[in-house]
Amino acid sequence: MLPEKTSSDVSLPLGLQQSIRDELFSPLILPYNKELLNEALKALAEREAFLLDSPSEHKDLLLFEVDRLKFYVKRYCRIRLAKIEAKILHIYQNDLSRLLSRAEFEFALSFYKATTKQFSDQFFRHVPRSYGENLLVAPEKGAERSALAPPPLADAPNENKAVFSHVVETVEGFGVGRGGLVVLKKGDVLLVPFKYVKQLVEKGRVVLK
Repeated sequence: MLPEKTSSDVSLPLGLQQSIRDELFSPLILPYNKELLNEALKALAEREAFLLDSPSEHKDLLLFEVDRLKFYVKRYCRIRLAKIEAKILHIYQNDLSRLLSRAEFEFALSFYKATTKQFSDQFFRHVPRSYGENLLVAPEKGAERSALAPPPLADAPNENKAVFSHVVETVEGFGVGRGGLVVLKKGDVLLVPFKYVKQLVEKGRVVLK
């Protein structure tokens, strides 16, 4: 007998799919969706345990569900790891570890150490020490950069990137730039720079398409 279907059996895959889309379309790494991933891992463990005792005629369907959840979880994690690799210096310089899971933080720390060691071994030994050190140090806020000072190595994500945003919860007093405040109604779709919907995406009130 197959396990009884619940609302989470439908909402969980949909939630994972949306989290994948949000990460794909967001120029920034978003907060790790711990609750959703824990739910997915718990569901996987339950399905795999049930699979061991299920009749052979049910195994194909259960295997499909297990493989589908595994794919979504792996896809979500791989997208985030790729973002960490691409923006490791930006994450490090801006102390964005709060957005990462424990495993992601350990990966980021290991990757950062390996990256800076590679720079040191392959590049920094050929330039003046003070110049090389400055490449990995973020300038203090408010400090003016000398015309001869090296540019920061961390390539900040483009928060002005336009994204298609789908409103899933009505938002009062939404504003863009110097324009007036408007109400975003549930179901509205708009194309705006990501920076204006960043907090709404993080709160789940707006999703990216």
